[in-house]
Amino acid sequence: MLRSGTGSQHSSRSSYLPSASGTSSASESSSHAKLDDKKRELAALIALDNATHGFRERVEAHATQHSIAAEGVDALADVLAAWQQMFHIVGTFIEAQESSRQRDAAGEPPQLVRLDLESIPTANGANK
Repeated sequence: MLRSGTGSQHSSRSSYLPSASGTSSASESSSHAKLDDKKRELAALIALDNATHGFRERVEAHATQHSIAAEGVDALADVLAAWQQMFHIVGTFIEAQESSRQRDAAGEPPQLVRLDLESIPTANGANK
């Protein structure tokens, strides 16, 4: 509450004004410098937050793509595992065809199979 005035009031307070004014100016510039530092820090944090958010979205997209790829690999593994069984079945069929041709070439009659009719269930579920 300094007032500019004339007379003894001004002269008695004049010794305090330059130092108070100088200190005030220094503290204001220090406060402004701190405020500018805080503004820069806030801007950096906001930029970091935005970059982190974008990075997280990209990582989540990659995770989704990897889970889809993993499911595809599982399906492919199932198909490849079935091929071994398929080759076995085809090999057995080819062997049966070759042995049938050999029997036909040798003049052997086809092999007959006897079934026990009593062991065969009927349509109503009871044995004959």
